[in-house]
Amino acid sequence: PCFDHRNFGQKCCPGHGSAHYTCGYQRTRNVSNPDQRYNSDSKDLEAIYNALLTSKDLIEKLELCRKFIQKFRSSGPILQQCFLSFYHRFARPIWGCWAHHCRQDTNEWIGKWG
Repeated sequence: PCFDHRNFGQKCCPGHGSAHYTCGYQRTRNVSNPDQRYNSDSKDLEAIYNALLTSKDLIEKLELCRKFIQKFRSSGPILQQCFLSFYHRFARPIWGCWAHHCRQDTNEWIGKWG
C-alpha cells in the first residue's frame, strides 16, 4: 500500500534506538524481484506476516515481530530479499519500521507508539 513513510498522523518513524528519524526505509526501496517465489523457509515468514495482520494485541504483535526478526537474522541473502518484500507490502507500515530496525528497544518503542 502507498503511504507517506515520514508521517503517521503527528508521529514520525522513530528510527533506530535513540537516533530518531533515522529509519532505513530509503535503503530498502529497491527490491529487485518483489514477486519472487517463496521457498520453504520463507513460508514461515509469510505465516508470521499473516498472524501479524490478524493480531489485535500489542504485545502479541511485538512477539511476532521478534519471531520474524529471528528468522530473518538466521536466513541467507535470498530469504532476506523476501524480508524486503514483506517490508513493502506490510499493511501497517509502523510495524514494518519496527521489524526493519531489529534492535529497537521494546520499552522505548511501546512508550512512543504503544
